[in-house]
Amino acid sequence: MSAYAIRDLIRLLAGETVECLPPIPALEPLLYMLQRAPNDIDDPAQPEAPKQGRPVTFRAVDGSLPHIDALHLTPVTTRRLVERAREERTTVHGALCAALVLAGRESFTYWNDSPVRVMSPFNLRKELGIGKDCGLFVWAGSVSMNPGTPSDFWEIARYAKSSLTEKQSLGRVATELEGLEQAMHPGIDVPGAAQLFAQVLPFELLLTNLGKLSVQFDTDSLRLKALWGPALLTGFENEQTVGVTTTNDSLCLLHTTFTPIPSLLSRAAEILQRACERHVDRSEMSNDGTRPDQSQAIETTGSNLPLEYMDAKP
Repeated sequence: MSAYAIRDLIRLLAGETVECLPPIPALEPLLYMLQRAPNDIDDPAQPEAPKQGRPVTFRAVDGSLPHIDALHLTPVTTRRLVERAREERTTVHGALCAALVLAGRESFTYWNDSPVRVMSPFNLRKELGIGKDCGLFVWAGSVSMNPGTPSDFWEIARYAKSSLTEKQSLGRVATELEGLEQAMHPGIDVPGAAQLFAQVLPFELLLTNLGKLSVQFDTDSLRLKALWGPALLTGFENEQTVGVTTTNDSLCLLHTTFTPIPSLLSRAAEILQRACERHVDRSEMSNDGTRPDQSQAIETTGSNLPLEYMDAKP
């Protein structure tokens, strides 16, 4: 993960030394070693079928620059989001899936009449026994948000969380990797590989979340205020990438695309805020145990959920 490279860079800039680590194997041989030890992984699973939706195409390369936008939630808002997601039996990532899709559908007609496939990489370091070495040890799963998706925010968030959890079995990952390698025969050319990628991993939104980073970035002389990213594009037409990190207890969102959805991040933040506002503490219960009117709860708690915004230019 690049976060470890940034950590080492900060240490070097501060005049510290970093340990030289030995080369580590690539992801494929590590997974194959686990395949040969069936007691260490889940039962092999069938590879995931491609999500239904529009066929994805690659955008023409015209030299234009991508649109980049950034936003971060205050530590107070971030903490309340974490707490509310836990209460709703989901995760912050599930809540982000719901908020971004709902926000995008408000202003991006391309998402309104077909499923929105949200691709999410997940970390395999723990399962593979990888420590803090710099490397990419991820696989990806996707969840499809159909046009008729229920409108209840937390129901969508729970659906996203449960759907993505199913994809994280090591048995499934190893099976999908084996199938992909069989399809990538030695004679395949670049257009053929690109077409295979578009068929196997189609998406409209790539939501890549590093989570709450446990990496110690700070030194005696340097302090990392925020980490933005990941920022990447695969080349699909109309693709949207949102990279997420949590540093210094603040959730940071970075939006990268060649086809910007107006106010995607700010509107998603508003949706998240409103979803958290709908929570009413026990202290707000009336004497008979009933909840006050929801609009009153929103009005009384809204001022306590500040949002901070930060623009980023390409």
